[in-house]
Amino acid sequence: MKNEDWIKIYKKAYKIIGRNTPLAGDCGLLCNNACCQGDSTSGMLLFPGEENIFKSQKHSEIFSLTPLHVDNQLNTYLVVCQGECKRKYRPLACRIFPYLPIINTNNEIEVIKDPRAFSVCPLVHLQNEDFHDVKNESFENSIYEAFSYLVQYDYVPEFLNELYKSAREYKLTRDIFLDSKNTPG
Repeated sequence: MKNEDWIKIYKKAYKIIGRNTPLAGDCGLLCNNACCQGDSTSGMLLFPGEENIFKSQKHSEIFSLTPLHVDNQLNTYLVVCQGECKRKYRPLACRIFPYLPIINTNNEIEVIKDPRAFSVCPLVHLQNEDFHDVKNESFENSIYEAFSYLVQYDYVPEFLNELYKSAREYKLTRDIFLDSKNTPG
């Protein structure tokens, strides 16, 4: 697929999500923008083809890109900002944080709380009833819609499966570690 095609695809996905965020207000006030505190080894992964947007001059001044190898067929980039960016330039992973779209066993898009977000995002620890009417209900719906659109394109379903596998491994390791810390010695 051509670079220009990928740019159009992701601009449409960004438009679907729009200005939706997990809360009706600025969730960064809860955690001092913890998800924006990346460094050269921690940032957000770009989805397949999304790097075409981030190689433009306006993005390269805000973000750094590090190529990553996911598996034999999939490659991606880790994108890191300087802790603050213009919201309209954020990558898709930032726009949907702290959620992770997956393809479930019924081959449907499902949106889960990203286990990798548990250490930085207080929202993943809240149940629906704990949001006290500040949860933006259309946020998760926009993620479903955006990824229902994106999965029709090359490598996106495979990438979601790899992300989910990685998130499951992370959760398993985290749960084992947390359980061992809570077990009397």
